[in-house]
Amino acid sequence: MLLIQARSVLAGGGMVAIDAPFGWPVPFVEAVERHRAGLPFGDAPSRSLRLRTTEQSIEGRPPLSVSSDRIATVAFRAARLLDALGGVRRDGQDRVIEVYPPRPCGGGSWSSPATSARWANGR
Repeated sequence: MLLIQARSVLAGGGMVAIDAPFGWPVPFVEAVERHRAGLPFGDAPSRSLRLRTTEQSIEGRPPLSVSSDRIATVAFRAARLLDALGGVRRDGQDRVIEVYPPRPCGGGSWSSPATSARWANGR
């Protein structure tokens, strides 16, 4: 159902905003690839394995970690949805964007000077 709705919105020239992670921290992906190849996991700081570049700059309580919290299941579904939409670019140019929800329990939203950079870097 969501796929049909997203395709309809995009066909009509609209934008689709999805409250789900579109990717994983680059150091996490690289460490897992090394581990799978039988190489050392590496010594990247735990914070960089848990949080993507943009998320590391958020002040206060950080968002859930796509690599180590239950939100990973949501990211799996989002990846499949993006594939079904035709391999959407992660920089927003395909009118499909990742959005953050209002900050849990505190209202408002997360703010960060790196937010606009996330789209340029695809993170």
